Amino acid sequence: MEDVTPPGLNQVCAEAQTAVPPAIEIAGFLAEISMSLIHPYQNESEAVFLGGLKIENRTTHISFYGNIVLTRDKAGLANARQLRDLLQDIVGALENDAALPEKIASKETTTVKNPFV
Repeated sequence: MEDVTPPGLNQVCAEAQTAVPPAIEIAGFLAEISMSLIHPYQNESEAVFLGGLKIENRTTHISFYGNIVLTRDKAGLANARQLRDLLQDIVGALENDAALPEKIASKETTTVKNPFV
């Protein structure tokens, strides 16, 4: 089988002290690496995909869009673990926030006339 390991993955795995996953699992491994880059509620710039689910980070909320199918196989298990880890990070950020309010104030919305009608 041809080595399709993305450049830099060997170094990332060495630093994490894990083996480079087989080529069939590389896409899932890369998704796992990108999930660890979410810093819940700390910025307005992070967004990741997990399957068809898009997760957007904001300072006041985290939004989930789309869908994800957790199949009864190793790929489904990997996605479920990534989703669990992300939710644990979010819960941890909320639990460790000493200034956590009872409820955040929602921004007031304004209806504007559709300029195309």
